[in-house]
Amino acid sequence: MHNIEQYNLDRYAWERLIDKWIFDEVTRNMLKRKLLDGIGFERLAEEFDVSTKTAKNKIYRGMQTLIKHVGENEQGKQYSSLWKLSPIKKSPEGDNVYYVCLPGKRLIFRNGTYSGWYRP
Repeated sequence: MHNIEQYNLDRYAWERLIDKWIFDEVTRNMLKRKLLDGIGFERLAEEFDVSTKTAKNKIYRGMQTLIKHVGENEQGKQYSSLWKLSPIKKSPEGDNVYYVCLPGKRLIFRNGTYSGWYRP
């Protein structure tokens, strides 16, 4: 299971991410109960009338989806370790386009998602 504290997001940011990227209502509610309220898998299974295995699978799949998108928030700021460690340049192309400047390579991120690279 992922440790959500490593991503340096507050409760409100997690709620926004869950609401934005988790489309299944049951999974969305289960993730909120598990991640934000600390409810165990057995209790989740009881509460949502599913098996413990189903609860674990829904949480695992939901977390996979969230981790893909955890690097972005509404302002397009990044929380991944790559963004923390590398110089970042905002692109004149738009508000949500950034370059991570590495030696000999620039990585392009659009809306918090890697979209390619180029050599400067």
